[in-house]
This record gives sequence, structure tokens and C-alpha cells, in this order.
Amino acid sequence: MNVFGRRSYRNTRGGRDHNQHHAVMVAFGAGVNGGVYGGVDAEGRAEAVGSVSADRTMECAASSMMRALGHSDQVVQTRIQGAEVHAPFLRS
Repeated sequence: MNVFGRRSYRNTRGGRDHNQHHAVMVAFGAGVNGGVYGGVDAEGRAEAVGSVSADRTMECAASSMMRALGHSDQVVQTRIQGAEVHAPFLRS
């Protein structure tokens, strides 16, 4: 998981600046459903993921990963304030 992404356009130095408005996570394994969850708008800002607002997607990603790794709902709720699991991410 990366706490920030990069802007999609190049800066004047030829590189890409940090984008504080979204994060990226790659996950795979037995407890994870493949797919792409979320995205960015035309300005490169994170979009909502299901019912989770864009500003809560970091907590959602962490909560969902903890559940995929086998942690109980109680442990997730204790460790992450406002934890919300994105159910489609989890393999049944």
C-alpha cells in the first residue's frame, strides 16, 4: 500500500509530483477477490469505493486487508477507527 500516488501529468522538470488525494494498494492471495476497486476523477482525486467516501478509502483498504488476512471484526474495529470493510474485496 502506498500512502500517495503520483499525478498523471508531468511537471516542468519532466517527473510526476506526489498526489496527496489518492493512494494505491495492490493485494493478492487466497482471501482476496481480483479486480479494481475505486479510481480517480479527471483531476486525479480518489473517488468513492462503494458506500465509502473518498476521504475514508485508506481506512477501508486497511480494514478490508485485515479481514482478508483473517482478523476478526472485533480486532479490526479496535485497531482502525471508523473501520468499514469493502465486502466485494473479500473472497468467501
